[in-house]
Amino acid sequence: MTATPTGAEPVPDTAPPAAPASAATTPDAPPTASPATSAAVPAEPGGPATNDSPVEAFRPSAAAAPAASVNGLRVPVPAKPGGPATYNPPVEVSRASAAAAPAGRVSAAEVNGLRVPVPADPSRASAAAVTAEGVVGVLRVEVRGSETPEAAASAALNASVVICVYTELRWPQLCAAIDSAVAQSLAPSDVLVVVDHNEALLARLRARHDGDKVIRVLPNVHDKGLSGARNTGAEAAAGEVVAFLDDDATAEPDWLAVLVSGYTDPVVMGVGGRTLPVWASGRRPAWYPEEFDWVHGASYLGMPVGRARVRNVLGGNASFRRGAFAVAGGFPEGIGRGAGGGRAASAGGGEETELCIRIQQARPDAEFRYDDRAVIHHLVTRERERFRYLCRRSWAEGLSKARVTARVGAEDGLATERAYVSRVLPAGIVRGLRDAVRGRPSGLGRAGAIGAGALITAAGYAVGLRHRARPVEGRRR
Repeated sequence: MTATPTGAEPVPDTAPPAAPASAATTPDAPPTASPATSAAVPAEPGGPATNDSPVEAFRPSAAAAPAASVNGLRVPVPAKPGGPATYNPPVEVSRASAAAAPAGRVSAAEVNGLRVPVPADPSRASAAAVTAEGVVGVLRVEVRGSETPEAAASAALNASVVICVYTELRWPQLCAAIDSAVAQSLAPSDVLVVVDHNEALLARLRARHDGDKVIRVLPNVHDKGLSGARNTGAEAAAGEVVAFLDDDATAEPDWLAVLVSGYTDPVVMGVGGRTLPVWASGRRPAWYPEEFDWVHGASYLGMPVGRARVRNVLGGNASFRRGAFAVAGGFPEGIGRGAGGGRAASAGGGEETELCIRIQQARPDAEFRYDDRAVIHHLVTRERERFRYLCRRSWAEGLSKARVTARVGAEDGLATERAYVSRVLPAGIVRGLRDAVRGRPSGLGRAGAIGAGALITAAGYAVGLRHRARPVEGRRR
C-alpha cells in the first residue's frame, strides 16, 4: 500500500504565474515610447527614493517580452497566461507612495494586482519577489487584460528547490536534475543540493558549483536518510515555498511555476505534481501494471487527473509552504528511505505521507493539492523494471505503512489506501484478465503482478504491526 490520493476533490482552475522576461534582456527591436510620468519609484540603485524620479513606461516590439523601465531597470510585465510573451496595449503608470515599501521589505510593481519584482540588480530579476536592496518605493503599473487574481497572489511568493543525494552513481542524472531546477521559467530563490553523509560527493559537488550564487551544496546535518536530508534543505531554504525534486529526475521548465500557482489560498500547505517514468530499457515492460508505478517513484493509475485536493503529496515531486514545517515539525527521521537498518528498511518510504497527515492533524483546515501540470521525468533503472524489485519495494512499503500508522493512527494513515485496495487494484486485475482472454498474454502478467504486489505489501504491513509497540527510532525536526 502506498500514499494513494484517490477520491480527490476537484479544485477550481488557477493559472500558473507567467514567466517574465529577464530584466537583463534587451529587446531585439527598439521600444515604442509612450508618455512618461512621475511616480514614487526607486531612484538610482543604492540611492534614496524620491517622489519625482522619472519613470519611462514603454511597449516593446511584438518580438520582445513587455516591460516597464524604472531608471534603466527593466520591470517585466507578464504576458497573458497561455499566450506568447508579447503584449500590445500601452502601459499606464500612476503615482504611488514611497512609504508603501519600507526599506528591507519586498518591493514590487503591481500589474492589475499581480506583483511584479522591481529588480535591485538587473541581472538577478525573476518572477519571484526580490528583496529591496537599494530599492525603496512601489511602482504601480496598470496593464489592461493582465493576469488573473489567482496568479497574482502566487506571483508574490518565491520558491526554493531542494535536491537530496547520497550516491555518486547517479552523477549524470544529478547534474541534469540541478540544471533543470536552475532553468525554471519561475527562477528559484536558491537551489539547495543536500548530500546525505557522503564526503566525496560533497566535495565533488562543491567543486562543480563553486562561486554559484543560486546553487548551494550542503551536508545533511541530521540523521542519515532522506528525511534528515530534506529537513536540512527545508531549514536552509530562502523561499516561502520549498519544492523537492528527486536527484534522478528532471523538471519541465514550468514545473516550479505550476507548483507555486497552487498557493493562492493560505490554507494550502503543500502542492504536488505528476511524475512520468523514463524507462531505461526504452519502454514499459509489458507485464508492469500502471497501478504499481509508485514502486519506482512515478505517478500511478488511481491518482487524480487535472487538479484536485489530496491527503498527501508524493515526495519526489512535491512542495510545501515553509510555514507548514512550523506547524508540525519536519519529516520524521525514523521512517523513509535510508532510515533504520536492513535492506528492506532502506527501500521504504512514507515520510511525506506522515508529515502531511501530521500537519492536517495539527491544523484541521490545512489542505494539500495535486496539479498534473507540474511535470517531472523520473528515471526507472533496469533493476527497478524487474519483478523482484516490485516485490522488494512492496514489502518495504508495507513495513513503512505500519510505521506511519503507529505515528498518526490507522484511520488517517490508511484512509486513501482503502480506496486504492478496494477499487483501483481489483479493477486493474479485471482489466488484465480481460486482456488475457482477448489474446494479450501480458494482461495475465499485469493481473498477477497486481495480486502479488498487494499480498506482499499486506504481509509487510502485518509484520510491521508486530513491532509498532516498540519505540520508533529517530527524531522529528
